[in-house]
Amino acid sequence: MRRRLTSDILAYICDTLANGTDPSDWHTLPALARTCKAFFEPAIDELWHDLPDLSILVFLMPTDAWRTDGGETHWGQPIRKIVIRLHPACSGTKTDHFFQSLLRDLVPSDLARFHIYTPRVRKLGDFFSGPPLNTRQDYMLDERALAPLLRVLPEHGVLPNLRQLELNYRTVPVLSALLGPSVEVITLRIEKEEVLEDTVVLAALREIPRTCPGLLQLAIHSEARANVFLDAITDIIPALQTIEAFDMTSSPIPLAALQVLAVAPSLKKLDVLVEFDDTVYEELAAYMMQVGNPFSKLVDLTLGVAAPEHAFRLLAFISSNHLNSVTIRYSTAPNEEQVKMLFIALTSGPHGHGLHRVSIFAPLTSASAISTWKLTNSTLEPLLVLRALRTLEIAYIVVDVDDEGLRTMAMAWPDLVTLSLGTQRWGSQNAHQPRATILGLLPFIQHCPGIETIGYRMVTDILHADEEVEPEDRPGQGFMTDRALGLCVGDSRIHDPFAVTAFLSDICPKLRYISHSWRTRYDIEDEEDTEADVADEEDMDDKWESVMEFLPLFVQVRKQERAHWRKQSAQNSTVVS
Repeated sequence: MRRRLTSDILAYICDTLANGTDPSDWHTLPALARTCKAFFEPAIDELWHDLPDLSILVFLMPTDAWRTDGGETHWGQPIRKIVIRLHPACSGTKTDHFFQSLLRDLVPSDLARFHIYTPRVRKLGDFFSGPPLNTRQDYMLDERALAPLLRVLPEHGVLPNLRQLELNYRTVPVLSALLGPSVEVITLRIEKEEVLEDTVVLAALREIPRTCPGLLQLAIHSEARANVFLDAITDIIPALQTIEAFDMTSSPIPLAALQVLAVAPSLKKLDVLVEFDDTVYEELAAYMMQVGNPFSKLVDLTLGVAAPEHAFRLLAFISSNHLNSVTIRYSTAPNEEQVKMLFIALTSGPHGHGLHRVSIFAPLTSASAISTWKLTNSTLEPLLVLRALRTLEIAYIVVDVDDEGLRTMAMAWPDLVTLSLGTQRWGSQNAHQPRATILGLLPFIQHCPGIETIGYRMVTDILHADEEVEPEDRPGQGFMTDRALGLCVGDSRIHDPFAVTAFLSDICPKLRYISHSWRTRYDIEDEEDTEADVADEEDMDDKWESVMEFLPLFVQVRKQERAHWRKQSAQNSTVVS
């Protein structure tokens, strides 16, 4: 019992160092591994748990088996490509990259360190979650590098206990060598579409169900549309019996694949691009009625749709009463009626009032298409029945609500955390002057105790710093939050930064940031915007930036005033008594 407790404590210490908030703690792990045998195992387990790149495996070879040649810099930093070749004579043409080449044939004893370290790897290729290794920036793996090395590695697999696998177009050709029964998550990021037309890669994709019988998540990020690739997807999906999350955001999902996913017994998360025509929808609707309860376990749904009306048609097929997140990505700009139909569909299904998150994104290029219409209070009215709503995001669509509409939202959604109503800047948005004012923030401070981010375009010139007020009066009418709020104002104009600062310092003294879309002269030059009013843009930018600059000072003054007011009130009460 004592030995077990000790090992648990050591493992907890190493886990804290590896996953704590201070990245520098990670560098303590190698020192612990060298301290004593008791620390070696838990420290090494954490060090090798996340492997950012397969190129690191080269360093497990004897130093006399490989070398580094050449050099090139990118933004002042060296780039090194690991190129594995079995003989020096195969070094090829000289380039200005760093190359690592094998100097001799490998023998079984050269792989001794592989047996010690590679079984500890659980995650491969996730650039952002692994350790802060310098090799991430200094080394890049050439697509020709792995095949010769894999031929001499153990037959039971390069990483026998791997659970999470993420590959790019360079490493995906050796996908089959990394698959195994312990793999649960596969993510393929393929910028080069032709990679997914390669026969070796397609064969590896078709092997996934057999070699990874416990696969839970499959994500393929690519814009590939080749029939051979889509046919491979159609073939493997029926065999993924344990799949819980499927993500194919940029390639159109084949009809047969979507039909299989509709009856997948464990599917909880779906992110797909749908480009069916109307005749296919009739076939799809008939199939959904036949199966009875399609998508019955779905929790998180993201749909990319080619035609706006397809969004609410597809939502009608969802029978899950567990659905809590819906994201719609439009390829073509919807009109006001189509958006309202979507909102009605969101609230009319069995998932209905349980939704926690609703996000809709129009294409950035839709500015001209939606210059003649906007979303209003009545458009958003169907969403008011979603009492559990925590996040509402509407991007690249003009949202023109007034203060009364904002007050109704705040009262309808007491659990609201994030609200973002068309604060992105693009094209003709400036032609629509907002009706909501900065006072629209008050209902969210009053009715939404968990609010963290509020974003909408607002009128600010209703506040004036030179107005006379009584000492006991407060700009925020007595409403205040202690939360570190974030405010997104888009291209809202500001004329009196001191009045805005006075108001915000009263209702949210811990304001984290103000995000706006006004630009500096340098931003405008970078964007090559020849029609911009540079003086006006810089004036608005300076004024919003000054609000954040002065806000901490206003907060301190308010604390002093309130302390003085409380003291004076207490003295007056004593005199009266």
